[in-house]
Parts: sequence; C-alpha cells; structure tokens
Amino acid sequence: MATCNGWKINGLIVAIGVMVACAGVGADTNTLSLAPLTDAELIQTYETAGLALAGTGREPTDGPFVSSAPKIIDFGMEAIQAEILRRGSAVVPALIDFLEREVPQDRQAPVRGPAPSFAGNGALSFTGNALDLLARIGDTRGASITLRILEGWEGKATRWEQGAALDALERLTHVCFRSLNGNCANSVEHPTAIRAASFPDYATPARLYKQWMEGEGRDPTNWVGIATQRAREMLTSEDLEQVYGAAAFLQSAADHDTTPDATLARLADIVGKMKRGWKKGRYEFAGKPVPESIHEWLAMISNYGPRARPYAATLLRIQKEQGWNNWAGYAPLRKVGGPEVVSYLFAVLPEISAKADKISGGAEARAGFRSDDPQGWWLSSQGEVRLGIDRWAGRVFDSDADRLAWWEANKSRPPQEWLAANLEVVVAQADTGVLWAGWIAREVLPDLPMGVSDPGGNWWDPGIRRVEGSFRVKWLHEHRDALRYDANAGCYRLAIPVL
Repeated sequence: MATCNGWKINGLIVAIGVMVACAGVGADTNTLSLAPLTDAELIQTYETAGLALAGTGREPTDGPFVSSAPKIIDFGMEAIQAEILRRGSAVVPALIDFLEREVPQDRQAPVRGPAPSFAGNGALSFTGNALDLLARIGDTRGASITLRILEGWEGKATRWEQGAALDALERLTHVCFRSLNGNCANSVEHPTAIRAASFPDYATPARLYKQWMEGEGRDPTNWVGIATQRAREMLTSEDLEQVYGAAAFLQSAADHDTTPDATLARLADIVGKMKRGWKKGRYEFAGKPVPESIHEWLAMISNYGPRARPYAATLLRIQKEQGWNNWAGYAPLRKVGGPEVVSYLFAVLPEISAKADKISGGAEARAGFRSDDPQGWWLSSQGEVRLGIDRWAGRVFDSDADRLAWWEANKSRPPQEWLAANLEVVVAQADTGVLWAGWIAREVLPDLPMGVSDPGGNWWDPGIRRVEGSFRVKWLHEHRDALRYDANAGCYRLAIPVL
C-alpha cells in the first residue's frame, strides 16, 4: 500500500493521502485520518488548512460565483470538505459556529503568489466556501445565519459575502426572487420574482426572504414541497424559460419529482414541436427562438434514461437534422438506449468510421485538432457511437466488425438479454484493464464497488470506498443470483429503487 506524508495542524495529525503524486501510484485514499476527528476538530482542521494556503492563489476566498463557487483547488482541502459533506447535518452546528466567528473578521488580503486567484475581492475568507458547504448539505438550520449575512451582519459582512449568502439562501430555501439566477436546479422562481439576473442592492432580497420565511416559508419542512408544487405549475407554461427552469429543479433530486413520467412527457411534447430555425443549429418553438441550445433540451429528456425510449423518434429526428458529424448528439442517445436508438447507431457506424478512419491516418490527426474543427468531430462522433453500442451490448468490442456481428446475432432479442449475456464478459474485461470496461461495468452493475481507476466520484473523497486489484469477477459470482433488472435505468441491481 502506498503511503503519503501528513501535516500537523494545531496538534492534530491529518494524513494527506490525497496528493497528486500518491494518486499516480495507486494510493489507498481510504486511509485519511479525518473520520476520528470530532466535528469541532474537523472544522478547526478546515480553517487551519485553508490559512496555510494564503498567498498561493489557492486559498479560500469570496467572489461573485454562481452556486457559491469559490473553489479551493487543493487536494488536502478537497478531502477535508468531502468529509464535512459526508457527515452532513451532524456537522452543521459546528459549521454555523465557525461562520459566526468568520463573518465579523476582517482578514488581511494575502500576498499574491504565482498562481492567480479567481476571487472577486482577493481577500482570504472562508464565508463563501462555508456557505457553499451548508447549501450542499441542505440543512435548513443554516438558513437563519445565511439570511443574517445577506442582511449585512450589522455592517460587518462584505458585499462578496452577501452575494454568496444570496446564492446559498436560494439553494437552501428552494425559492428565488430573481430570474436567470443560475440556480434553477436548486430553486424555483417565486411568482413575484423580478425579471432580471441581479438585484440593485442586497437589502431588497434580504427583505423578501425575511418576509417569505415569516410567511409562506415559516415551516422549513415544507420548503421542498412548495418548490415542487410551483415547479409543476411552471411546467405547464408556454414560457420555455420557466419550463426549462422548472424541469431542471424537478430533475435535480429524487424528492423533487414524484411524477417523473409526467415531467418527461411534457418535455418530450415541447421538444417534439420544435422546428429548425433560420440560424444554423438553432431551433424555434411556436415561431420563437428556443432558449438554451437544442442539446440542453435533448439532455433534459435523456436524463430519464430508458424511460425516454417512447420518445426515441423525437431524439432521432433532431439528431438526423443535425447530421452525422454531430458528436454531441450521440451522448444523449447513449443514455437512452433501446432497440430504436441502437439500430440507428449501427446504421451510421459504417459511414462515420470510414470517414474517421481516413482522417485518423493523416498528419493533421497526429498533430491534433482544434475543438472547433469539424475534422476532429468525426473522430469524436466515432468514439461516441462506438461507446453507445458497447454500453448497451454490455461489453467492449475489439472492432466494428465484432460489433456488427454481435448486432446481427442479437438485434431481435430484448435489451435486458443483451446485458445479461455479457455480464461475465464485461467484469472480466474490467478486471484486466480493458479501456472503458470499468465504466461500462458500473453502468450495467451500479452496485459494483468502485475500483481505484474507475471514473466517477472524487478520488480524494474519504466517503467513497475504492477497491484495488481484480475484484469484479468475484463480486459478480457472489451476487449474481440476487441481481434484478431495472428497466428504468437499463442495468442490473441488488435492489430496485421505487420511483
């Protein structure tokens, strides 16, 4: 087992275990010594580690970021924050106590290091980052202190802290009093919301939230329900900006939408009525330009996975209108799968591969393509089509010839049997390190433990247990009889969630 250095913080030894060098040698990131700390000690560790970053350009700061996004680009701090999030509501009182000490402080701006800070004010401050943690935990007990910061904390809060508080309060209460706020996945517009992205001052939203929390929102246990009901009403609107925002909120958490099939049907109906506009790549609805790109709307539908298969014709119609060299359109199709989609992927595979193979052999391909070069898009399209086929075949193929042979032998079988027949194959491929096999294995078997090199999650997160070595074949043999097919997700699970 690889080991990493530690650092001493106020008498506490915190094993880093998350340095980049360790990641390169397969370090066991489950050995972080954060779990034994009390909540108060964990927050103290968070503060001291952040202070140690002063002047590096990686220190915690407050700035004008959507979703309270002052990110701390430091893997040790990422691990500490991951542990705070893992503890969830249990650590909220300690986090609130920390904010009560932090907000009144006037920390001296750090000396700039070689790395540029992307803070708005350049001063070291934990307020925005701590508010982000509170909002991500989602504990409503954090709303009162967040409102106090938004109100100005008796003149001691900076405007950057107030901006972060507004953003966090939108996420905690699930209601916003402005449109175009960037938080549509976390909150729903109030009927009185201003049609603007920002307020002229912070006193206005502070007053609105105070009134709302004393009135309609006086019971925090109803906040999600209020937002969900309002989102369902907005979903029936002909204003596509409202529809898009409502759908984003309903999709963002399982408890936000108790009728996902109805939401999906509404989205599919809207997208089905969209027509190509006069400008290339843009679409219209009822004669008006569609807000957001068509790819965003397709993603809204494909987020439902196999549930969206009844609307495959709509997805395929728009993909065909975009042309074969539309690599961004194949990813939504991959998430949906099913006979119609997979049949289409096989229909376009020969021509796309012929074009891509010809390009890949040239000098330009060896030098690399710019992201806006259509030549490079052919290569991306080929990769997306192949990955989509392999995902629903439930295994990685060595060549297009192997893919086509599999399809001829299996296209008349139901998708459930495609995956079942290749469970043994894909776990064996993943155990031997075949490219993309680990990802496909976890798509098909989401209850599989996560391997050290598997994509998904953050490798510095102590709450994610990663397993080293070849374990998947053994796991499948031990759990095969307990697996059940989940038609809504297109995978085999140990227990089918009730949706």
